[in-house]
Amino acid sequence: MTKIKAKIHSNGLIDAFLDGLKYADNETVYCEVSAVVYDGKHLIFANDKPIPNDSTATRSPIFFIDFADFPAAPTGFYTAPPLVEAQKFEAFTITPDGKYVIATTAFDRVDASGDSKFDNYNTLLMWPVDSPDSAKVISPSTENGVTSSVHLRKYISSILKTERFPDDVPYFKIESITAVPNNQILLGIREFGKDYQPSNFEYATKLISVSYQIIEDEVILLNDFQLVYDFDPSKKLGNFDYPVGLSSIEYDKFNDRLYLLTSYERDAAGAKTDEDIGAFLWSLPLDEFYAKRELELVIDSSTLEPIFFAHKAEGIAVINEHELIIVHDDDKITGRSKIENPKTQFSKKPHQFAYTIIQFVD
Repeated sequence: MTKIKAKIHSNGLIDAFLDGLKYADNETVYCEVSAVVYDGKHLIFANDKPIPNDSTATRSPIFFIDFADFPAAPTGFYTAPPLVEAQKFEAFTITPDGKYVIATTAFDRVDASGDSKFDNYNTLLMWPVDSPDSAKVISPSTENGVTSSVHLRKYISSILKTERFPDDVPYFKIESITAVPNNQILLGIREFGKDYQPSNFEYATKLISVSYQIIEDEVILLNDFQLVYDFDPSKKLGNFDYPVGLSSIEYDKFNDRLYLLTSYERDAAGAKTDEDIGAFLWSLPLDEFYAKRELELVIDSSTLEPIFFAHKAEGIAVINEHELIIVHDDDKITGRSKIENPKTQFSKKPHQFAYTIIQFVD
């Protein structure tokens, strides 16, 4: 396969909310953007933590910017109850016909006793692009007043079973989602294992497919979940020392190919710094994906080296046949005041998130 070449066209920071915003306990609110999608009119973003309201604004974890105004502060927030009630959004996608947005949370926790208090961390949602107030939970079930998609865990957990976990995997984390032609959704698994402690899970780049239908503006899953792709990025990263995991996937209808992000978080003796995180961009034509060919790193056209992000890149949106936007979730890492090496270092404030525009080069 011919390697895809691209260049970083631009990058920058966006103020997602006012500087100094606090939670009720006086803790600082950090912007941790984990997802982005382009619906043809708006760029829609998800924060993977709640963004609280105050006397001046009504907010939610999902906000949008009119594309004509980008980069600018958010135009507004989506506040439909299903979107406000879901917790820890990780990924967005748009159906290939451009009519519906589909979102997923992390599915990374449940209560061992069977209590429903974490069920809203296990939610798939959808809405027509012109009607976010009509957002609905996909495959819904309600327990103690909490509506979620938690029962889908059993299918995913069973598919991920290993010799160590022969029946099902206790812990996994969905980090990405995309819709591809022929009514298929791909769910990307970043972590799986015993629990969320770093010593108890493995990083992964695994993709699970499930078929869907759309009937009367509602996504219906057929529950034919199967593991369709399992890739080890270390094969192409050579002597890179840190384990990387999948952080985003998106289908490009213009070029009939997939883009994926993998990112890493290096163990640090103290608090993580900007140099302890990073990410890579990958690509694969859809037909080669189905043939289970290996992903290829997207190459920087000026250096002929793989494109590398100093940030923990976590979201991709296809803008047109030539451009992508990448958004970065740096957790609570704000970098440094003086940048000496922009390839590995950055500086931002808690209320800001970083983005990168990628342009492909023929």
